[in-house]
Amino acid sequence: MSHDTLGRITLYAAAHLGAQSRTHIYSVFILRDTARLLRWDRSGAIVTEVTKYNECDILADNSQAPSVDKDNAADKGRYLD
Repeated sequence: MSHDTLGRITLYAAAHLGAQSRTHIYSVFILRDTARLLRWDRSGAIVTEVTKYNECDILADNSQAPSVDKDNAADKGRYLD
């Protein structure tokens, strides 16, 4: 994911969180045949590892969603400040 793309996605998430009374939101980033799930809150995002979504049912299986527990974020993906 390029810095330009990451910056744009971050702006969209910040605008979404700023315009509505939400504690968090979810995004799906799809690039070619891969996907990442992102869980955004006011302090940053938790991002899953890259998954080939046509070989895995990660988008249909909610148990694969990024962890709400930021202390355990390393087990579920990456935490972005």
